[in-house]
This record gives sequence, C-alpha cells and structure tokens, in this order.
Amino acid sequence: MEAISLNVEKEGDEVRICASLKPELQCSCLEHEWRIKVEGPGNVIQEWGWRARASEEAYKGLSIKWKPPTEGEYRVKAELTSHRASVERSFRMGKARIALVYYSRTGTTRKLVEKLVSELQSSEVEVSVHELKVRREYRRPLHINPRLIVETFRGVADVQIPEGFDPCAYSALVFACPIWAGKPAAPMASFLKSLAGKCPGKPVACITTSLAALDYSPRLARLAEAAGFKVVYRLNATRGTLPGATSDLVKALLQK
Repeated sequence: MEAISLNVEKEGDEVRICASLKPELQCSCLEHEWRIKVEGPGNVIQEWGWRARASEEAYKGLSIKWKPPTEGEYRVKAELTSHRASVERSFRMGKARIALVYYSRTGTTRKLVEKLVSELQSSEVEVSVHELKVRREYRRPLHINPRLIVETFRGVADVQIPEGFDPCAYSALVFACPIWAGKPAAPMASFLKSLAGKCPGKPVACITTSLAALDYSPRLARLAEAAGFKVVYRLNATRGTLPGATSDLVKALLQK
C-alpha cells in the first residue's frame, strides 16, 4: 500500500499539487521529510522540499500552487523520504497532442489513417502524422515475397525512424499497420523495438488492418506493451473499415 497520495489539478494556467499522508497510515515518526519534483518539456525542472515535525501542519503534506512556464507534458513525483515512499502523476498543459505512426505498403492503412486524422482533428486535439518507410520497399506480389515473409516472422526490418520523432513529447500515440502472414508488418514491429523503454506507461492505441475478419490487434498490442507502452485501446479494421466511434479512441487515449 502506498503511504502517500498525490493529486494534480489544473486551475486555469496554474496547477495545484497536493501531496499528503494517507489517513490510514499509522505513523510514530517525530519528523517527516518531503520532496516534490516536476519535470517537463524543454528540461523544465521545479523542486520543493521541506521537513516538518509531528506538531506542524506540513508534517502531513502540503498543497502547492505552481504555474508551468510552457505547454506540454509534465511528470510530478512526490517522495516521503522518511518512509521511502513515492508516487508519480502526469498532466498536460495546453492542447493534447497525439502522434499517429503508421506503415502502409498498398495504401489501405494509409487511407484509414487519413480518415482517422480528419476525425481526430475535429475532436480538438493536435495530431502529428508519421509514416514509416523501409530503405528498400517490398516488391509485389507481397504474399510470396521471400524477404517480406522472413522479416515478418523475425519482426525485424530496415526501417527509417521519422526524423526528430520523440514519443515522450506527446500525450498519447496511435500505432497502425497491416497484418502480414498473421503478424504485424515487420517495419512496425522493428520500429516498436527501437522505442523499448523510452516512454514507460505512455498511453497508446493499436490499430491493425487485414483482409480477414479477425481481431489481430492484440498481436500489435503485445509488441507495444513489450516496448513499455500502456495499451488503452485497440481494434482491427477489416479491409480498412474503422469500426466504432473515434470518440471512444480519443477518450481512451486521453484517459477521460
């Protein structure tokens, strides 16, 4: 059980950070030492620290009001060092940003992405689109291309990483790719491996496209989870048809 709680609430262009002891914690310490650290875009770092005796109000925690200097994603960490306890929360200032990363060889996934981008933008979120490319594209017919088959089963491809792409700069991400031989396309699998451990817990959606009316999305979701992401939404679009409402995807990604 965590010994402390941490709440972060936005109040206009400021945030209120509340770190406190949990009421059920039975403590006989004479003094507590607290630390709160905020990290954000552009290497923004803000820290607070204090010591308080059992007779002082700050012993049980504090409420701090702070104005972030810029828009973007922030991570707050509160520590009660005397109990070796810590808890983290994230928040965003300004418009939510979603990165949509996809690979498409025949154009089916690309058309799906174009439709998705249009609907996401109407949901008042900022969308950044990144198309994955391989240094040597696969020749047709795809279903009997030896290199495609080998790379698909290995989950490795000579993929070009979008220049300047930083997954941590977004509120959430969407990964979309076709299914080949029952597996996510090799360029996407390889790309996800390159992101392993970079943004642990970042919410993502996984979308697969296929000819067969089967739900292949868990296979892409497993690759995303192996890279450290938190999959909050997934679906398979048979023949490029997006089932369900886009609003459900947005709600899941922004954890509303």
